[in-house]
Amino acid sequence: MRRMNQKKTNMLPIIATLLVISAGCASTEQERDPEPAEFAAEVDRRLESDPNKRTCRTIRPTGTRMGERVCKSNYEWTKIEEESRSAIGRMQQDQNVATGGGE
Repeated sequence: MRRMNQKKTNMLPIIATLLVISAGCASTEQERDPEPAEFAAEVDRRLESDPNKRTCRTIRPTGTRMGERVCKSNYEWTKIEEESRSAIGRMQQDQNVATGGGE
């Protein structure tokens, strides 16, 4: 009998710890679990925002039907897109200057 009481006594700290942990994990109205669609969108957003994550895209050069698969980091793709926008902006500005438009 004494041995059984000793086992119960040894379990009390473990039970108390589990109760404290479970009380801390209880969600409140403000801390609700996100809907599955919200969660998936958040995961996608975080993955896309990771600059080191490699993403592959199929690039089809003008004049060909065959695409070429190109893999780069999200940082590299962002830089390429920024440079493309900048180049298009410069070309449009140069065209306006050459034709005398835009003023």
